[in-house]
Amino acid sequence: MPQTVHLLSVSSFLQENDELQTSKEYLDLRVLRLPGVALNITFVADEYKTHLKLSLTGSGPAERAVVNFPVEACERLKIQKVNSIWYERVVGDQRATENTCYLVVLKFDLRHVCAEGLFVEGCASCLQPLQEYLTCEKIIAFSLNDCNARRLSKEMLLSFEQELTDGYLSPWAKVFEKIPCLPANPPQRSVSAKIAFFNWKDYAYTLGIGMEYERQLSEAKKDTYKCQVRVVEVPGIQGKFLVILSGPQNMKLAPGDQATLVFVEDLETNRRAFDVDKQPEKAWEIHISLPVSFSPRDSLTATMFRRREECPQVFCGQHLVPVIERDAIPPGKAGRDFVVKNQSRKATVRPILEDSTFARSRRALDVMDKRFTQPGVNGMHKALLNILLARHPANIETFDIYANVQDCAKEPEAEMDLNESQKEAIVNGRKAPGGFVLCHGGPGTGKTHFVVEAIRPFLIDASGDHRLLLTSAGNAGADALAEAVDRKMTRLDATDTGLRNRYVLRAHSIETEKNIFFSVMDIRTRVLQEIKQTGNTRGPLASIETSPDILESNRDYFQYFTRNAEDLLGDSRAQVFQLSIGYRMLQTAGILPASFEVGYEWSTIRQLYYHSIRDKSIRATRQFQSEMSRLMSHVISHATAVCATVAGAGHPLLCSSYADAELLVVDEAARVVEYEWWPLLAFYPKLMGKIMVGDKDQLPPVLESSDTSKSQRDRLGASLENPFVAQLELSFQERLQNAGFRTAFFTVQHRALPAIAAICNKVVYDGRISNHETTSVSRRPLAQKIVMHNMVKHGQASPVIFYDIPAAKEETRRGGSKYCSAYTLAALNIIEGLLAAGFGTTTPCTIAVLTPYHAEYEHLQMAKALMCEDYPQAESVVVDKIDKRQGAEFDVVIVDPCAVARAGFLQKQRLNVLFSRAKCGLYVLGKHKSWKLMYVDQAYWLQRFHAQLEKYRQVWPSDRPLESRFFDPAEI
Repeated sequence: MPQTVHLLSVSSFLQENDELQTSKEYLDLRVLRLPGVALNITFVADEYKTHLKLSLTGSGPAERAVVNFPVEACERLKIQKVNSIWYERVVGDQRATENTCYLVVLKFDLRHVCAEGLFVEGCASCLQPLQEYLTCEKIIAFSLNDCNARRLSKEMLLSFEQELTDGYLSPWAKVFEKIPCLPANPPQRSVSAKIAFFNWKDYAYTLGIGMEYERQLSEAKKDTYKCQVRVVEVPGIQGKFLVILSGPQNMKLAPGDQATLVFVEDLETNRRAFDVDKQPEKAWEIHISLPVSFSPRDSLTATMFRRREECPQVFCGQHLVPVIERDAIPPGKAGRDFVVKNQSRKATVRPILEDSTFARSRRALDVMDKRFTQPGVNGMHKALLNILLARHPANIETFDIYANVQDCAKEPEAEMDLNESQKEAIVNGRKAPGGFVLCHGGPGTGKTHFVVEAIRPFLIDASGDHRLLLTSAGNAGADALAEAVDRKMTRLDATDTGLRNRYVLRAHSIETEKNIFFSVMDIRTRVLQEIKQTGNTRGPLASIETSPDILESNRDYFQYFTRNAEDLLGDSRAQVFQLSIGYRMLQTAGILPASFEVGYEWSTIRQLYYHSIRDKSIRATRQFQSEMSRLMSHVISHATAVCATVAGAGHPLLCSSYADAELLVVDEAARVVEYEWWPLLAFYPKLMGKIMVGDKDQLPPVLESSDTSKSQRDRLGASLENPFVAQLELSFQERLQNAGFRTAFFTVQHRALPAIAAICNKVVYDGRISNHETTSVSRRPLAQKIVMHNMVKHGQASPVIFYDIPAAKEETRRGGSKYCSAYTLAALNIIEGLLAAGFGTTTPCTIAVLTPYHAEYEHLQMAKALMCEDYPQAESVVVDKIDKRQGAEFDVVIVDPCAVARAGFLQKQRLNVLFSRAKCGLYVLGKHKSWKLMYVDQAYWLQRFHAQLEKYRQVWPSDRPLESRFFDPAEI
């Protein structure tokens, strides 16, 4: 290890020489001054790739950089001994040298240099001289004063020569080749995240193996849980039941999840039926829902039904399962006791995992591997490879994302309704490395509005039909994009009739889209059966069937479907049906009214569709399936814009039907795991522009590796500890930003009142975000009412209140999740006060309680279910975990951090999201004294937020006891 290292600059005229000279050049070397920076040179030959590693460390956390020179970057390398007199004269060190001095002269190729923290915007001033030098020059020298330098130099030269002869073989190569078999003893237990990669193999091995660990951890969730089940009727709906599940604490199920339920006696019947064709179909489908008022503690609530048939009764083996009548359950807490006293049945519950994206990502990796390893790769493929490896942005070919727009203005940003910081992103897009445009948008900075304006040139270009793929990390983001683009296109259609044939789609899962397409058929089939059985034609749906206009009756049926979609689809995430693929298919086939002409080519599918209403078996025929697939592909391929989740956009049908997409937008990009990008980059070959919009200072990608508890790891085995979890937690966007790619930072927020926005702005964004004029209290009547309410109810005329609760105590439930009963009671008191004052009823207002811990979330949900009996409007109050609410906004937010003595995982990114969801009112629960005295390193960010909240501090009044009729801590 070198003891003393100096960087030396080499005069430019010397770089023209063919040979690196010796003593004559020493007189032309100068020390490259980096004030306050400690240098360290290491030769690395036993990890990954042989390379020369230069580490630079300043005084601050942002004053750190690493520069790696692999063998490809070292065009010429010479190491030789120098005398001490020269060393003292050039280096300026007047001390007598005790060890032999050496000079390393390196001619490098910047295109292959891997740097982290150096080629970035806003580089630390102490590192800027090196940044500028490496960008402009081609030769650098290092003077070493070290007794081991000669030995190291020989090892380095020999290793470089051997690698050039034998090629590069990573220690992970054998692991990658044996996938899906993962080793019990991997080469390393934990690998730190890298910003830049040496070459394609290094990249593929690191992320490919990391993805395989994630896949196996995800599949390990297919555990079967043994539960006690109680069945409750759902009034007015035949064949659908509410079930209360009591099972083990480690059940990995949450509202929105789906599972299958089989009663134990039915399971034994299945096992005795050796003939597979004669096995009875006994599995019920259940959808986990929010708890109801009579849900016992430590239980799960779900709806239960069979999709293929309506079952008016529930059987367990040959026995009829008793169903609790809903009207027999008493109100309040007595309802819980009543349900628990009823007889339960044993059952097994097995989660249904969503369509896995891992197989698609692996296929995409194979496609990119063939593409990038073929000889002579160039153009967009070469640029994309360099982007993935995070090469120096200046050495990557640039592209104009608007190159295919014929009528595009020379400065398109001038015609867009954007602020100056957002226009900077459009300017960057005219000369974007690899076509990538990076946008860093903090909370409420108009990211969706920016996307709509950025694609405007494509929407109004009359010279050609463009294809735009707009994606988001989650369903809510994809819905927001679809609705915003549709509104924009509607306004444009009003001014230019030539654009009216263009449309936007919101692509849900392909299975959901098929169910939307079948919706009219399924409802009409059920109505005809009811009419046939009862003879009643006066019911609300039966009367629709008697309408003489079939298109109008179909439309009425579809409206019924949209109103009851959650029950009919069994998936609350599906929204925006008027923009769905299935809806457009119904219009195109002439089954629903349309504003465009229906083509004769779809008469076959239309006839088959109507015939299948009376004969469902037609739906399974090859002709029907073929015609339906052709119709779906047609609808997708002719859309101007398709909005989907990032995972959904990788579905093979979407990729093949929309392969001509020329622009990609990824919203909430900082939440997307990097391997989820691969299908987008591999299967949409004509992409010119790739706009990523997100915030690396909010929540990172969600991984199974991140939240796998120690007990789970012990059960699953040490081999499933992901060595690359740190790499996968680093999003593609954050990696490129840290690598120095130019990023447009949005500086104007439109969401929160200035007092609320200032909390995150000062702690996270160093005050760089300003407030739009519409955020002032004087411009928002609701904010004025909240301030008045706070004055009357809480004695503080402010939109922000930090309630200091001295009685708060942090507790841990069995299973490890934290909760704080005092915070729960305080939150319930605040909610009740808001509802009693008319917020949410006479004063339209959205209210949310957000918490990071599952146990606290469950307590709040149970209490809310009881509150709904006294306050029906409490049904609209959102109670959720913060990890599911990034991107959401509410008028009033109650922050229940649960933390009292320890910050836990409440670090910068999660706290940023927690405190930035509110628009007009923010209530924060905490314990001032404990927060202030936290001394562990993990408390740093919580204490910084606490410092911003202190001015709003108010001790919970002693005359207002912390109690609520909706929650009793003694029952926990």
